[in-house]
Amino acid sequence: ATSVAALEEALATAISQVEGAEARFVKVEAELGRSDAMRQRMSASSKDMIQTNTDMQRSIDALRAELEGQEEAVAALQEEAAAARNAHAQALSAAEQNAVRLHVELSEVRRCHDDSEATFEERLRLRSEDLEELQERLVEVQQ
Repeated sequence: ATSVAALEEALATAISQVEGAEARFVKVEAELGRSDAMRQRMSASSKDMIQTNTDMQRSIDALRAELEGQEEAVAALQEEAAAARNAHAQALSAAEQNAVRLHVELSEVRRCHDDSEATFEERLRLRSEDLEELQERLVEVQQ
């Protein structure tokens, strides 16, 4: 049960990391949008526009590099999540197998207990019959 809980916690952590990476991706896209808007406003002056274009290209390249890094991080987190899901499925399968085994063992213990109880009751019945027979003999001997 603890290994399942640990696996569920690892899965939750991996999902949280994926969500964080997605949020950073949205932030990068928003930054690209703001950069594009700035470049359009500066188009009135060609000299400023050329400089802005150069600066923007650098920003875009940096953002693309960051985005590629984020995509790699997302892919790694997805692999971790898949591994965690696989480990969870294996642990669940093992737990189910243990439950079946324990059920079989419990059934065997119950059967043995029932057999023992029936044997004990039979022996008790025979002893009672022997006792009755001895009491009858005692009565006969006393008369």
